[in-house]
Amino acid sequence: MKTTFGLISYVLSLLSLPIPASAQTYQWPAIVPIAKAFEFPEAERARAELRIMNSSGEEAYVLRCIGRDLIDEYLEIFEYTGAFECSLTSLYSEDHYSTLLTENPRQEKPWESRGRFFWSELTGVCGQYSEYNTTRHFRLRGMELTLQITDMQFNPPNDKTDPEMLHAMKSFRFNVSARPDATALSAIAEPVPFEPQYLDKKPWCGRLREKHVAGRVTKKHIQENGLEPPFVEVRPASKTRVLPGPEEDFRPADVRFSRNDIGFYLPIRDQNKRVVYEFECTFTVPIVRWGISCGLFATGKKINLLADSTDAYSRSDRGSFFPEQLTDKCADYPDWGATRVFRLRGFRLVVRLTNPKFIPSDYDWYGKGLSEVTIKAEAEPDETATWSVAAPPQYAYWDFVKSPSPAKGCETLLLNPWYPKGAR
Repeated sequence: MKTTFGLISYVLSLLSLPIPASAQTYQWPAIVPIAKAFEFPEAERARAELRIMNSSGEEAYVLRCIGRDLIDEYLEIFEYTGAFECSLTSLYSEDHYSTLLTENPRQEKPWESRGRFFWSELTGVCGQYSEYNTTRHFRLRGMELTLQITDMQFNPPNDKTDPEMLHAMKSFRFNVSARPDATALSAIAEPVPFEPQYLDKKPWCGRLREKHVAGRVTKKHIQENGLEPPFVEVRPASKTRVLPGPEEDFRPADVRFSRNDIGFYLPIRDQNKRVVYEFECTFTVPIVRWGISCGLFATGKKINLLADSTDAYSRSDRGSFFPEQLTDKCADYPDWGATRVFRLRGFRLVVRLTNPKFIPSDYDWYGKGLSEVTIKAEAEPDETATWSVAAPPQYAYWDFVKSPSPAKGCETLLLNPWYPKGAR
């Protein structure tokens, strides 16, 4: 039995709309290749600065790298935490990030970056761990940036209780290069397909651990996680609720929530009334730190089926709703506004946020947070929805480069190069 929902019927009419002629693909400024080597006889006083030029001869980016003894000199422009740390800044755009080397699209902490080196990461088995060792590649903004440490000389250990002192660097050589790469579309560093060396402060350097990069759906990812068809037929489901609920902090829906962390929950059942999928959302109280993050999980599985609904520029997934996406005309922006449509696994999931109430917030982009919002989620069978996971969207999230205001940022429709034809 199939039931027609008002919201779903409305969304179906939107899906058939042609791509506006004004929609465009964003182009990053082309850069001029550059390579430079630095010699540091005193590792703790290492200092490197490199200006990356665009093809018009203007300065486009500045890379700054320093050792721990120079922290005080850079306090106003560099929040330093490593033994040796690099930060990349754009000179043509105002950005949300303290460094473009971060892989976190809603970066909160300046150290969330592979531009931060610890000496203990560069020796022994850790020194062989891809992309977290002596050589690190960063793909972003139409270029590939490579940072490499070589010719390392170490001081004798003087404190065996501190790994950084046990491996204290005396001197090293630092090589930097940047080259054009038109396939590097991300506004920040593209995630590498490996887990970090450390988990809960315990190194696992002896074994390279791969991870899936959201937005790049592969047969290997689908097969390894048991996500292949055939898919079970689901029963229609619907739920509406006013948020917030009892949580204390925002968490992205990249892993399953504990029951105490779920503020919105919609079970999706098969024809035998067994729960086969669970849609759940978490948020803050009040909802002032980032917004609401939702995930869809097959019962008994840990994979968020919405995580791949990511665009090439922002690296955000459409399961999260942020305050700036719900204001004025931005709420109508396709794929990233107040209504989100996900077609996968033989059904259609529609999530819609209405009646948002905003409050000033020092934590949220543009200084505006959510204090209350109504969420409605509906699921309905759709035999034409053949993707195993939510597909990358047709349009990119407009705020990958900071705008003067949300209304200004969402004026232009930006196409997502990862969008697979026929995904709608």
